[in-house]
Amino acid sequence: HMPERRSVLLAYVPLDSMRSLGTPDDFDDVSRFSYLDQEGTPIPTPLQVREAFGPLGEAIFSAEPGVLTGPVRDETSGIGAYFQVGEIAEEGYADPLEIWDQLVVVAGRYFVIEDLDLYLEELAREYCVEIDSAAVRQVDPWGQSY
Repeated sequence: HMPERRSVLLAYVPLDSMRSLGTPDDFDDVSRFSYLDQEGTPIPTPLQVREAFGPLGEAIFSAEPGVLTGPVRDETSGIGAYFQVGEIAEEGYADPLEIWDQLVVVAGRYFVIEDLDLYLEELAREYCVEIDSAAVRQVDPWGQSY
């Protein structure tokens, strides 16, 4: 049994940049803050369950399809999100062939993460490593667990 899944165009906008945006009319106005393909076209997320969208899940699953929604602000991270719901897969039973690619990806991630965790544990036992959190935030401002 599959829960409802949604695909969205998603743009993360730094809170300081929101003032200069004004009130966007459509996703094109915020697309530069989104993931874009080589032609500059926004790339929608794959169909995902509510929980996969984290703190945006509730807003995404209550939004109307095709309507630009936002900003949903996260003061702690200093970003806001605009999104537009595209495809919706209703709750129900999925054909195993329909979700096979997703199952392979999820299983691959699981094994990669498990292997990486084991490798990092082994490294931590062998070497003393200290991570400079401030330097990491300069490279990855969305990093949460450094």
